[in-house]
Amino acid sequence: MAEATEIMTGKVFKLVQFGAFVRLTDGSSGLVHISEISDGYVQEVKDYLEVGMEVNVVILSTEADGRRKLSIKKASPLKKLVKEGSESEPASAEDREEKKKRKKQNAIDRNQQSARSLFMTPPDDDGDAGFGSGRSFEDKLAKFMKDSEERQIDVKRQTDNKRGGGYVRKG
Repeated sequence: MAEATEIMTGKVFKLVQFGAFVRLTDGSSGLVHISEISDGYVQEVKDYLEVGMEVNVVILSTEADGRRKLSIKKASPLKKLVKEGSESEPASAEDREEKKKRKKQNAIDRNQQSARSLFMTPPDDDGDAGFGSGRSFEDKLAKFMKDSEERQIDVKRQTDNKRGGGYVRKG
């Protein structure tokens, strides 16, 4: 039986959402939890590993029922894979940085669109499209104040209903 500090070679035989199952060279198998795949955040196991891939692992522990907990990140650093056709090649540092930048920019764009949709007023019957319409500032302000007051009245009505309406019986 291997010790917890021994590095062994194994082959990934199954990928699951929370990690990967690896068959070791001695015939036993174990689970590499998603948190033990890489030092960084791993969102998708399939981005780092694939079935049939040989990996170096360290056995962290062996349970009483024979299940083994394995770690790849404690055995050696693992480069993220990029799928091209049927082959996988390690991604360069520039590719990883570019992908991170694109993800971050996409998130920013989604947040800006969401914020824009919250603050834009829906078109009125007269074709008002919100901030970009040809109406004067005073007209827009008056419309905003009216809409705001109506919303406040609705909120007050709803909270009063939850409290019982504030009705007090007189004697």
